[in-house]
Amino acid sequence: MRLGEYPFVNRRRVTTEEHVVVVSRWAILRFALGIAQIMGATMTLGFLLSTGVSAWAWWSVSGTGVISLTSIVLFRVLKLGGFQK
Repeated sequence: MRLGEYPFVNRRRVTTEEHVVVVSRWAILRFALGIAQIMGATMTLGFLLSTGVSAWAWWSVSGTGVISLTSIVLFRVLKLGGFQK
């Protein structure tokens, strides 16, 4: 999508205001997923340093991996959330 072009929704062209709202929501989701990745990595490091390789550490690694994979699929593979080439 080029700058200034807006997608069609239900066979009608969306307005600039609607497009800004949609892009803003995707930006909030992307930010939240990034914060969750940082928190997950920090928790994992804490568990590994305090307990070694334990069940808590594995669950933390798994949860962080799922969040990271979700972010990659949404924003790199499907290219959702705004003006991306």
